[in-house]
Amino acid sequence: MKKSAEQMMLAGLRARDHDAFETFITEYKPMVHYVCRKYFKGRFEIEDMAQNVFLKVYEKIDGFQGNSKLSSWLYRVAVNECLMSIRKESKIGMVAEKYHEIYPGPSREDNPLIYVANKIILESLLESIGGLGDKEKKTMFLCLVEEKSNQDSAALLGTSIAAIKSRLNRARARLRKSKCHLIKDDLVPRVRRFIG
Repeated sequence: MKKSAEQMMLAGLRARDHDAFETFITEYKPMVHYVCRKYFKGRFEIEDMAQNVFLKVYEKIDGFQGNSKLSSWLYRVAVNECLMSIRKESKIGMVAEKYHEIYPGPSREDNPLIYVANKIILESLLESIGGLGDKEKKTMFLCLVEEKSNQDSAALLGTSIAAIKSRLNRARARLRKSKCHLIKDDLVPRVRRFIG
């Protein structure tokens, strides 16, 4: 039976073959950069994060069990590494900036009152999200920020669609119990999707 290109690449990665890693990096670098750009702004920070992701793959490739595509596993590694970096360095401000890039609201000049209200609500939301478990945070980021389907999120996180739905419901329930229940529809309508 002929081995697929992915199986051959995987065998080379597990053998720590230099050429296989070069090919792997060349092929998947755009995807890894895409993921890193969702979490980081600066070119050098994105490059550093991408290098960290490929180093993690080098260290953990033997742990890849082949239950999903290699690209899905790599995507999951990239998301995990980005989230770990954010957590380690407590980059709440950068996450807030990322949120504003994804869901821009009125500027300070356009409407100062709404701007300040959005900022307070966002800080409250981020603080509440910070209190969630790792699985719930990852699920929320994939489903609500990256807008992945439940099926795609389940594949990327190596779990079932039912588990994804359960994590989202659990996370939203916890956020509703937090200060986020004060969010008004007319202030930050896009934040409502986080608390359901």
